[in-house]
Amino acid sequence: MHGMRIIVIVFQADRVIVAMGSGCEAIEETVNAMNAQGEKVGLVKVRLYRPFDVDAFFIALPESASAVTILDRTKEPGSVGEPLYTDVCAAYIDKGMAPPKIYGGRYGLSSKEFTPSMIKAVYDNMTASEPKKRFTVGINDDVTHMSLPVAEDFKAEPEGNIRAKFWGLGSDGTVGANQSAIKIIGDNTEKYAQGYFAYDSKKSGGVTISHLRFIQKSIQRTYCIDAADYKAALAKAESGLADAKLALEQRDAAALGQTVNLMLGELNGSHLGFYPNRRCRSDRPDWNITTAHLGVRFEPWHIKVQTIA
Repeated sequence: MHGMRIIVIVFQADRVIVAMGSGCEAIEETVNAMNAQGEKVGLVKVRLYRPFDVDAFFIALPESASAVTILDRTKEPGSVGEPLYTDVCAAYIDKGMAPPKIYGGRYGLSSKEFTPSMIKAVYDNMTASEPKKRFTVGINDDVTHMSLPVAEDFKAEPEGNIRAKFWGLGSDGTVGANQSAIKIIGDNTEKYAQGYFAYDSKKSGGVTISHLRFIQKSIQRTYCIDAADYKAALAKAESGLADAKLALEQRDAAALGQTVNLMLGELNGSHLGFYPNRRCRSDRPDWNITTAHLGVRFEPWHIKVQTIA
């Protein structure tokens, strides 16, 4: 098996995804979660695409598979199908074998997220009464209407996973502090650490979002955090305010660090002013809103960012 190997060994898998690249980590995590709930799903992870090893593919593919979905992270307009999809179809023809039900899908287009909810939608499509033979997942395709419906309530992250999300401004020290925290925790504890940092197009003063995870075993999550255990809005980020508001509305705790006379804006219908060392009340009793001194000062005509060690 030079080119391929089966990652998640499910001897009686009836639905299998064939994919390659970083998306396989999230698929493997989802397969583990679904099988723990009594499902019978599997994954064939392509490690070497060229040359395409037909014999290795059929060794890896469970014989019990009645439906196979091939996922490509590309779109080739005008073609019969995307590269991996057409190779798998050609493999069955080359071997003269009767294929199972084969579906082709695209994911991750325009750098969109690929989450467990989307992966579960791919598996559910294989058992649907009217499955989509060709589809796109992760974007709303309002032209060809090939998008799969995705339920956002499926979580595959294991217990004990600690998730933190920080909103800040470029050059305020938030990203650097989070990077140091990851290194310290990773070097001095038994936990695995993961960090992803999203930046605004303008450097200093632009919006930054830090996604941090800590867990006892290897981290397979290749997607951003949507539901964090701890959230901190460390600066008034105009373009990120909607995300902060949504996080507050959906979750039960948030720490919002602000400076003197800084108004966060309208949250849940109430305009909240934040001042140092003063606990603020809100109309949501399950919010735990606190404040702190930070090195960010807002002035009437411009933003001045100061980093405090």
